[in-house]
Amino acid sequence: MKLLLAVITSCVLALTLGCAGGSARSSTQASSRVPEDFALSVTVSGPVRAGGSAAYAQLPAALRPVRYVLEPDHVLRAAIGPGAQETEFPPRTRRLDPAQGAEIWTIVRSSGVLNQDHPDSASRAPTFDLASGTTAYVVSARASGRRSMVAMVADPEPSPSAAGVVPLLERLSTLAWLPDRPSADAADRSTRD
Repeated sequence: MKLLLAVITSCVLALTLGCAGGSARSSTQASSRVPEDFALSVTVSGPVRAGGSAAYAQLPAALRPVRYVLEPDHVLRAAIGPGAQETEFPPRTRRLDPAQGAEIWTIVRSSGVLNQDHPDSASRAPTFDLASGTTAYVVSARASGRRSMVAMVADPEPSPSAAGVVPLLERLSTLAWLPDRPSADAADRSTRD
């Protein structure tokens, strides 16, 4: 009987310590299957730049002002430009196929934004001083009934976790059919206008 009690106590302790210790990854993050309720919004806010749309077009995808919304049915929405805000609901761009939705889920999981103890976690979108030249990311996600939000400075002095969001922004830009860089013709047209 003492042996059985010792085994049960050991199992309970192992389970308790295993569940409580080092649990930086949520069960949502550990799952490779896309949750049915997975939804995402990503906003890149930045300063107003002289030179209009040509100036924004010269920025890398990760620093261009934009708002992406990915709905649970894989509809991707995008709004581009300095007016893109966290409160905006952009127009529909396209519907992603299941493989593309799974790819976004994988990138989101690997970015760390779903971690409950993420250093840039926020309960609501903060206000950043964009007039000082700051570019900021706000990423909100819902998966498996849980919500998370992170907000961080991306430029000029990026948060250490900002680099994890860059692959997500680059892929969303491609999926939303936004050009990585403008063509020489487009740059010429914008300087003549």
